[in-house]
Amino acid sequence: MINVWSASALHIFAPRRGAALAEAGGGWERRAVWLGVTCVCVAFSTLVAVTAPFFSELMGLIGSLGDIMSMFGLPCIFAIKLLKLGRTETALCCCLAAVAVALSGCGLVSSAQQLVEAFRGRPGR
Repeated sequence: MINVWSASALHIFAPRRGAALAEAGGGWERRAVWLGVTCVCVAFSTLVAVTAPFFSELMGLIGSLGDIMSMFGLPCIFAIKLLKLGRTETALCCCLAAVAVALSGCGLVSSAQQLVEAFRGRPGR
């Protein structure tokens, strides 16, 4: 079994091989390709982390946009749209989605302020 990022990279760049490697079982060739793709992904991530200035502020910005919404907001929105919920459950899901949007907005503003301060050369708080 290969991890999600390696499988996605293989499906994009080598669709036939990616489909074959995603199947259960595996010999040394499958494991070698998996190891190669994983090493390339790790090397690329390291290269971006080392060369990008203000990487922690940038990751905070990305995290504030994606993490809260993907953990709290989107499941509630999907539940409202796809499931037959009662009035109370629908109201709770709407409230939780609104709180997730508000918290994501607060995190976005804070991360943007830290990124601007870092670009201007001011120390963080």
